[in-house]
Amino acid sequence: MKHSVTIMRTSWIAVLLVFGLYAISVSAQNIVAEGEYEGRVASATEDSSARTVTRWTLYRKSLKSYTLKSEIVGPPDVKGKLFQIEELDENLVPLAIGYEWYEKGQEKPSATSNCKFAQGSIDCWMHTPEGDATCKRHQEEQPFWFWIEDMFTLDLPWSFGGVVNMAHLEKGKTPMFVLTLGGGSKDTPCDLTSEQEGSIEFVGIESIDFPGAKVTVKRYRFLDGPTQKNSEPIDVRIAGPGIVVKMSGTEGLEFILTNYKQYEKLIPELPVEIRPGRSVRENQNK
Repeated sequence: MKHSVTIMRTSWIAVLLVFGLYAISVSAQNIVAEGEYEGRVASATEDSSARTVTRWTLYRKSLKSYTLKSEIVGPPDVKGKLFQIEELDENLVPLAIGYEWYEKGQEKPSATSNCKFAQGSIDCWMHTPEGDATCKRHQEEQPFWFWIEDMFTLDLPWSFGGVVNMAHLEKGKTPMFVLTLGGGSKDTPCDLTSEQEGSIEFVGIESIDFPGAKVTVKRYRFLDGPTQKNSEPIDVRIAGPGIVVKMSGTEGLEFILTNYKQYEKLIPELPVEIRPGRSVRENQNK
């Protein structure tokens, strides 16, 4: 089936190639952290190449919830912009995941999708130029990796981090599911399907070098299902409440967290900076 770890690896490469974006406006007073993920590819015959693939902002929605807004950066000739938007709980576990696509020069999205996860079920809706569609409610199986059929561009570090944060894994390994949102056109009803594909394994606790400090991380490994036995695993290193600082996997590709700033203490080893628009005292009292 399409929705397998093979799709994850296709997306892994494609995220470096597709969609050019612009910054999204958020309230500076509510910003908790911001950063970028840089994709790097190294081979035995060439020097490594790197470029920014996503720019994201995490801001506080309430005392125990956050909103993530990530712009997925691609070639400058792409005529539009794509946002990945997530609602997260205090442990950065996804409560909702959505996407918005804007045509060049347009202030309103031409296509949107959103899925909310609550009380063991998943509710999704989609809007396209062909109209609106609401999917049949789907029973939730966690942890899952969320994917929209035929869309190969997304913020992979936040998506993989969401799977890890759902799992709450401190030892051993657990099965992983791939949740696929498809259809939604005039001829194809909106539909959700899920398939178990592979597992997540807790590898251990280690430290990695980060600009200005050594950061303690939990290391997890995504292992393939029975149909993908010979593929390389994907390693994910998580800091603080659930922020991916490094991903590495197939084809010599890795994602690194760069230009990270936090305005509240999320990653303990890193300093808290002055929130935009606030004085030092206001920032300390926040």
